[in-house]
Formats: sequence, structure tokens, C-alpha cells
Amino acid sequence: SLLLEHAQVLEAEIFSFQRIASGIDALTGTVRISAPPLLCYFLASKLQLLNHAYPNITLELAGERQKINLIKGEASIAIRLQRPEEEGLVARSLGILGYGLYATESVLELPKDAQSYLVFDSSIKELSIKKWLDDYVGNRPIRLRSNDIMALFNAAITGSGITLLPHFLGRSHPSL
Repeated sequence: SLLLEHAQVLEAEIFSFQRIASGIDALTGTVRISAPPLLCYFLASKLQLLNHAYPNITLELAGERQKINLIKGEASIAIRLQRPEEEGLVARSLGILGYGLYATESVLELPKDAQSYLVFDSSIKELSIKKWLDDYVGNRPIRLRSNDIMALFNAAITGSGITLLPHFLGRSHPSL
């Protein structure tokens, strides 16, 4: 919810600037938000709040990890898990995304040496959460590697192992 509150403040500032620049009083049109797929999942769950606040806005959520060019209009807003390195962009922190280890009770009841892990693959090596999880897992058994956190989430739900998830996702499923 802290992330959403900061996103709403940022959104309001952006729209205010656009209104002043174009002389438009009502917020209307399409806003394209580029975000990692996981954050699109989170934002989509909050869409009703945006619909009430801005009924004339059509939101486009583009779930993508690759860099996009805001200056060229590839998106109106880009939300990333790390601070952008490009110059000329206005960047603000929207908050801290908390993570934790999640597994089903049946996995946690296994002896420690029988527990396996669901981890990120090498294609997302730049994320600090991947580095943390790699260090934590060490030489323990790995059941799955993936670049898709929803795949890790779904594997954890089925009792395939222990994985690192953002709290908003891990706490959303009663079996974890």
C-alpha cells in the first residue's frame, strides 16, 4: 500500500505538469506504464482505485523487463526495481518492496537436508534479490531455476520448494 500511495503521488505530479503544460483541466487519455511483470500484477490489483480517482484515464500496463525510452514516448511512466542510470530522467523512490522466504507447510516439515529451493536463473543476475537468494541457498538442493517470479510462486504453491517472494505476493496465498 505504501508503494501505491507513492505511485499515486507521482502520478498526480506528472498529470499536474501535463495539465499545466497543455492547458487541460480534466485528466483524460491513455497512460502507458512500463513495469516488470510482477509489478504489473500488483498494479492491476489496484486498478479499481485508479478508476474511481481518474475515470477518464485508460491505463496501459506493459509488463517488460527491458529498458524503454521515456523520452521517445515508449511509455508515460516506467517503474523499475532499481534506480535508472540514464541521464535526464526524473526518478523517485516509490517505496521499499519487502521480501521473504515462502513455502508450503509440507515442505517446511521435511528435514532440512530434504528441502529444496526455487531460485532465479542467471538471466536476471543484476537483481540484488537474486544475489541474496544465491548466497542464502549456497549448496542446498535446487529444484527449479526461472526468470519468472510467477513461475517460482506457482511452484512454491504446489509444494515444490522454498522461494523468495515479495510479501504482497507470498502473503496472498493461504498455503504459503
